[in-house]
Amino acid sequence: MPSWDSFDAQLRACRDQVLPPDVLARLAVEPGAVQGGHRWVGSGGDVPGMEGFGAPALAGALLREFGFTVHDVVLRARRLLAATRRGAKKRLMAWVFWLEKLTMTYTFKCKTAGDVTMAQADGGLLLQIIGKSPVAEGIIEVAAMNAAIQALENAAARELANLQQAGQQDSTEPDDRPAGGDPIERAERVERVERVELHQRIFPLVKMLKRARDDGEVIVWGV
Repeated sequence: MPSWDSFDAQLRACRDQVLPPDVLARLAVEPGAVQGGHRWVGSGGDVPGMEGFGAPALAGALLREFGFTVHDVVLRARRLLAATRRGAKKRLMAWVFWLEKLTMTYTFKCKTAGDVTMAQADGGLLLQIIGKSPVAEGIIEVAAMNAAIQALENAAARELANLQQAGQQDSTEPDDRPAGGDPIERAERVERVERVELHQRIFPLVKMLKRARDDGEVIVWGV
């Protein structure tokens, strides 16, 4: 990189072509003082350099002494790649665990109503609202259904009131951010539009509870 200042003055798209954001294994070799090279390699990169002022000797000897030979640089690059792969593997495992949790479901069953299936996180939350532990299997007795219906309807009413208040606040604070902007902000805006709220998740279970109560049938659930 002949000039950090010139590179920094380029458009973000241009800089990303040179240093793609998804490439974390970055190695910047500086046969001298590091001088801020970590800015460009990121927290996951490596910058072999010198901490002192060098020494009087032949160039070949100095390169070997300070770790700037081809062998030294290749070794550091391999170590960096190995460390990056380990980090990527950990992130992948965490993602797989999250995905498995997301795709697991609770299914509520009643003899006189259609099944109600929802994500495990949602089902567990509704069970806690009605005073049940979010275990893998359980039963809701007829005698407990009125209290369960009331608890769920109260939770839905509280959420609707909070959403209405938040909507009024948002309407008084115009969003002057550009349509593009930071990708995290864009994702958050999309999530707010597409998100299924709690009261929408509650409705099918409340409907089943009322049907089961009127028919005198229990509700069982399982994962």
